Amino acid sequence: MVANKKTKVFIVDDDASLVEMLSLVLKDAGMEVVVAYDAKTALSNYETLDPDLILLDYMLPGLMGIGVLKKIRQTSSVPIIMLTAISDTDVIVESLESGANGYLTKPINSAELIARIRSVLNTVAGAKIAAEEEREQQYVDYTKIKLKNILISPMHRTVYRDDKKLHLTNLEFQFLIALVENPDRFFSREELLEKIWGQKNDADQKIISVLVGRLREKIEKDPKHPRIIETVRGVGYALGVEVEYL
Repeated sequence: MVANKKTKVFIVDDDASLVEMLSLVLKDAGMEVVVAYDAKTALSNYETLDPDLILLDYMLPGLMGIGVLKKIRQTSSVPIIMLTAISDTDVIVESLESGANGYLTKPINSAELIARIRSVLNTVAGAKIAAEEEREQQYVDYTKIKLKNILISPMHRTVYRDDKKLHLTNLEFQFLIALVENPDRFFSREELLEKIWGQKNDADQKIISVLVGRLREKIEKDPKHPRIIETVRGVGYALGVEVEYL
């Protein structure tokens, strides 16, 4: 980002009063604001506007915000924070799996809004630097990891169970890798959130519970009596089997 360049935020929401409030808060924080009140306008203009970040309402009329998110992700990696009045964890997980970088639940707190925007932008910038450094190193890691009957290839982002390929979502894969990379320790839900998503708060911890349940259904022989992903009561989760490197 060019030095001294204002952060440009594209607000997409059909609630004119909310858009006005968000605009005032963002401008007061030294940011530039552009707006759209419907999905069609947002999809027509986001590339031309070239925003640094998009605030996208989940409940847009016509094409839902999740549909807008998926269409934008076909061509752009611009950071997107979903705005939602729905606190349903499945809705939040769907948004993250579809490419959202974060979410905020309405009514929106001004301080949390600014903090979340800065956190997402910092996380995205850090990820870009890390990816560039990795490309510069130009190394290939062929290591495969075995957890009982589970075979993981981090390089190819594939997971097999008894030679059958599993279809893990991006968040599920990141969760599993976080445990595999630290086989001798346990993680709190808060730590896992920060590790796989780059942000955390008390409400977000429900997301981890959903991910664990879905992942266990895919990799455990008996999801009701898990052996691979163990629950550490009152703490969080840990890897319950030995890691074997092939």
